[in-house]
Amino acid sequence: VHGDLTTSNMLVVGNRIFVIDFGLGDFSNELEQHGVDVHLMLRSLESTHPSLVQPLYAAFLEGYAEVRGDDMRRAVEVKVKEIRRRGRYVVERRLRR
Repeated sequence: VHGDLTTSNMLVVGNRIFVIDFGLGDFSNELEQHGVDVHLMLRSLESTHPSLVQPLYAAFLEGYAEVRGDDMRRAVEVKVKEIRRRGRYVVERRLRR
């Protein structure tokens, strides 16, 4: 896992994207850690590129699936949704009131 997966830790060179700064990275197969990484990426997109969240996140997940496989992508997407429903990420819960 990267540990700080944000658009600030990506370089775009031509049509390629390079992930940099693995200082907080770790090796893990724990779904929770992968979900937290992807959740942070989604939050980064929401705060820095709000008008482009949907296409950028879809492209990110497509690339994620190419590297990690479709099963892992699906599992991480479910985990991200779970994370977003937790305490400090209460947007969904606030909307239900």
